[in-house]
Amino acid sequence: DLLFNTLKEHQRKWDNQGKLAELELASLWQLDIPIFSAKATGPLDLIHNYQQSLPDAIAISPLDNAVKRIEKLSEENRIRQNQYIYSSLSTDELNSPYFIASAVNYAQQIGWQLWELLEPDASKAPWQTSDYTATGKRVVDVGPDIYSGSAGICLFLAYLDALHPQPEFRQAAERAFKHAMEHPSSPFVGAYQGTAGLIYLLTHLAQLWDRPELLERAVELTHELMPRIPQDKYFDLLLGVTGVIPVMVGLANTTSGQGRDSAIDCAVQSAQYLLQGATRQGDTLSWEGGRPDLNQQNPTGFSHGSSGSGWALILLGCDLDKQEYIQAGRQCFAYEATHFDREQKDWYDLRKSVMVADRNEPHFANAWCNGSAGIGLSRIASWAALGKNDEDILREAYAALNATLRNFDKLGNDSLCHGRSGNAELLLRFSQLRDTPYLQMEANVQAQAQWRRFEKARTWLCGSTTKDLFPDLMLGIAGIGMHFLRLAYPERVPSPLMLDPPPSA
Repeated sequence: DLLFNTLKEHQRKWDNQGKLAELELASLWQLDIPIFSAKATGPLDLIHNYQQSLPDAIAISPLDNAVKRIEKLSEENRIRQNQYIYSSLSTDELNSPYFIASAVNYAQQIGWQLWELLEPDASKAPWQTSDYTATGKRVVDVGPDIYSGSAGICLFLAYLDALHPQPEFRQAAERAFKHAMEHPSSPFVGAYQGTAGLIYLLTHLAQLWDRPELLERAVELTHELMPRIPQDKYFDLLLGVTGVIPVMVGLANTTSGQGRDSAIDCAVQSAQYLLQGATRQGDTLSWEGGRPDLNQQNPTGFSHGSSGSGWALILLGCDLDKQEYIQAGRQCFAYEATHFDREQKDWYDLRKSVMVADRNEPHFANAWCNGSAGIGLSRIASWAALGKNDEDILREAYAALNATLRNFDKLGNDSLCHGRSGNAELLLRFSQLRDTPYLQMEANVQAQAQWRRFEKARTWLCGSTTKDLFPDLMLGIAGIGMHFLRLAYPERVPSPLMLDPPPSA
């Protein structure tokens, strides 16, 4: 009685006389579900339980109300809603030849743009980029790495040429590869700005270009890399030993014999060194990294924090069937759980370097490098590697997915590192691993929004606070093109964000 009486005491604003509440109660007392309906175009009568008619009970017909609500949508929202409706009518729309053709077309446009930006002097670096220091902007040659250098650009161009061959794309890719291999001197060992990144590139090019000698070179670089592992002070995915582990797992599964043994040895050595350098607090693992002064506490997140290390350890543990690495990976995730805000349903970004009102106050990030998108990728990939039966990891994956979706419209650029292309990888990866096609549809819709913005501005928004155009993979147009290729051919194009091995590996 008390519960039902609340229907009378707290009347809806559209039931100012309480008539509907009385009818609702009558249905409930009969153990029935109250149903009120109205004809789409009028009259303005409300019908209770398909029988009793209440004349002129509504102010506007359902159809007119829908039209008014649609009229309030912005042009961008109307386009997006139309895409949702169109796509939902058929699951085939996810693989629509029209969408695939558009994605490839924009990737090719980026390929031609990189060709046009190629430096004419073959003795110089293939491309130039912008660099910002305390003294201002300067134009510099690209480096050799995956993150912002020729190796990453080569990866995109090589896949673009493999799928839609063009002599210019192949020529540009080969020049980028030559530059990367002739300038490999990096103090770092990691996957994105270190030697492991070159090994990753070699692993892919060996298959794409059918050049087995490139795998041999990858193994040689592995031997050169191993003595440098104990010198690493970063421990992370970008610069440190965490990034070595998934690259070596990929190499091991691509080669055989002594090459595989060397890759596994390197991965194990990296994992052992990583664990030796960890901060242990209770049942958690984390790392200070090379610049502890930049963080409030040991960092969270994928590129520099415990998400990346936890995923790498679980990946290795599953590959070798070693529970010690799997358990260590779980302890990395446990550290991040201590920095999860249950009210905001998001993880704290512990960097001091972000632009917020108070850098010491709790704040959040929603990107691959730092924040929910990268955390989500670490969880959903680990969940899949562990056999798709760990409900705790899956729950965290969904929390990260929801945070990423909530904040998608706040992203200010198209990049892989901390922009729309990178965050959309979480949607695509979820769709593949959880068989949730609506998330691939959302990734496709977000890409179409990128294309519309490009058509208006005739430029891509790279991952910088400036309007400069960057040629590279993680901040620039090569990565944006890689994302479009991946949306078109998710089974044939790997994600560099997860250091995916070649498709046949």
